[in-house]
Amino acid sequence: MTDSRNRLVIFDGEFVFFFVVVLIFILAPGAYALLLAREKVRYTTLKRGWWWWVIAGLVFSAAVFASGFKEIEGVADQLWYVSSVLLLCPLISALGARRPGDVAWVFFVIVPLILVLEWPAVSLMMTSDINESLVLQTPAVIGVFLVLLMGAGNYLGTRFTWAVILFSAAVLCFVLSVCELRPDGLTSMQLRYVGCIPLVISTYTLITSLWRWNTSEVGITTVWSDFRDSYGIVWSRRVADRFNLMARREKLKLRIRIDGPMVENGTEEVEVKADVSATSNSNKSIVVHTMREEQILRWILRRFVDEEWLNARFGGATENTEPNQGL
Repeated sequence: MTDSRNRLVIFDGEFVFFFVVVLIFILAPGAYALLLAREKVRYTTLKRGWWWWVIAGLVFSAAVFASGFKEIEGVADQLWYVSSVLLLCPLISALGARRPGDVAWVFFVIVPLILVLEWPAVSLMMTSDINESLVLQTPAVIGVFLVLLMGAGNYLGTRFTWAVILFSAAVLCFVLSVCELRPDGLTSMQLRYVGCIPLVISTYTLITSLWRWNTSEVGITTVWSDFRDSYGIVWSRRVADRFNLMARREKLKLRIRIDGPMVENGTEEVEVKADVSATSNSNKSIVVHTMREEQILRWILRRFVDEEWLNARFGGATENTEPNQGL
């Protein structure tokens, strides 16, 4: 008879329940959310960020599965921490998603970031047994918290605000499960159970937001809202500032703010209440932007999105006249 001390103790009742819950309420809906998001980023530089979501999801699945093997707890802890770090990568990827530097951003920012955040855990793994729990010192995980704040903060104020807040809470729980800051009275797995609660809600909130994301409407308001929600506040601010500067130089009336296009009326800015495409069949169609304003915005956004993305939201192609200004 095999000595039970040399046998992996796996799949107890508690873990089986946890695995089934994660599979049904996180992994399966998460895969569906990725499929929905794939279409949204199809013609954008965010495609690389989408792949980071896929990689993070696979490592997260491995961490959940490894948690069922009681005698390799150290390996499971390492996987939970790796998945937490990788879950930050899509958010950071968006901060560098501008051509032509989006490829370099992966190799000179994201990959080094992963190595720096992972180094404390790797160092402990090299000097410990696979059944020894991972416990990181507080300074080692401060960087994770700062990166999470930077990446998640970029999407506050977009249609994904609540999804990213709940997602951040989940990642914090996962990181704390392998940190000395873990609350007293909670085991690592119990803290991960807690973290899965906001992750479930975040996943369904994300799916709901993607369902309601209507890309069939056309016009400059749709262009701007889709860009802001896709790329976040950081790039939206920079693009808006560049567009407004060029619009003032050419004495155009349209201005762009974070919350949407505005039409300058003397010294005031009046919010655009409707945005109807010039291609509409209605005789009462309202064109709220000039051809020149569209050309400028198209030229700026080409650093981020393809022509197909622009044409789908502007309602058609336009003459390619490029300003003599850089972003």
